[in-house]
Amino acid sequence: MSRILRVASYNVHGCRGSDGRRDVARIVRILREIDADVIGLQEVESRHGRSEVDQAERFAAALGMACIEGPLLHHAQRGWFGNALLTRLEVQAVRRVLFDSYGGEARGAIVCDLMAGDGTCWRVMTTHLDLRSRHRRRQFATLLDQLVPSPRQPTVLMGDFNEWWSRSRGLATLKDHAQLPPSPPSFPSWLPALRLDRIALSGCRLQGGVRRHLTPLTRRASDHLPIFADVVADPGNATVAPTDREMRAAAVSAGVPR
Repeated sequence: MSRILRVASYNVHGCRGSDGRRDVARIVRILREIDADVIGLQEVESRHGRSEVDQAERFAAALGMACIEGPLLHHAQRGWFGNALLTRLEVQAVRRVLFDSYGGEARGAIVCDLMAGDGTCWRVMTTHLDLRSRHRRRQFATLLDQLVPSPRQPTVLMGDFNEWWSRSRGLATLKDHAQLPPSPPSFPSWLPALRLDRIALSGCRLQGGVRRHLTPLTRRASDHLPIFADVVADPGNATVAPTDREMRAAAVSAGVPR
């Protein structure tokens, strides 16, 4: 039987809270409380003048997790800003997707193949989509090729979709290819009204619903609330562990450090 995998998504807003403070430690505390196996993060900061530390690396070190950075803005000397993925699972392959910006803000996604202890190979994706609906539709289209890589591979897509309307064309397209369970309002954190943060599934199912972590601390720590869900691979539908040779080939092709 496949074990339950807890996944979480959190737009940390550069660790800048509603009180104006930039506090990495309280984000770490929140992530510990959620206790997820895989965490997708958006608006992670390490640029000098905006953060004193590489926030993603600090989260990973504090939680004892592997860190995959997904820079959307990057400067060799000044640091980076963008998405990150933290995981307790073994990293098999990584792909970083940078969407066409069409003159707007840089947006993208991280696509990871992760090996669970029960031998299930998961694909987990985290993203932060554009504020403009026409751009989001193009970005959803780009993600769909990665969302269903194989009918046997359990896949989770999570992030800040920036879709406030449940009947949007972007979400409708996503629903044609994946399950999109109801998500609780997560923005703004101090008075959540909009369902911007979501989790979509393919080849797996929820154990319970998508939940938000709503506490006095999460109301202050960022402008978004974190969301999380417990998922399990569908019986008889999960990709089995690849051979050592397949694993090495996948890692080399994706540029994963060994």
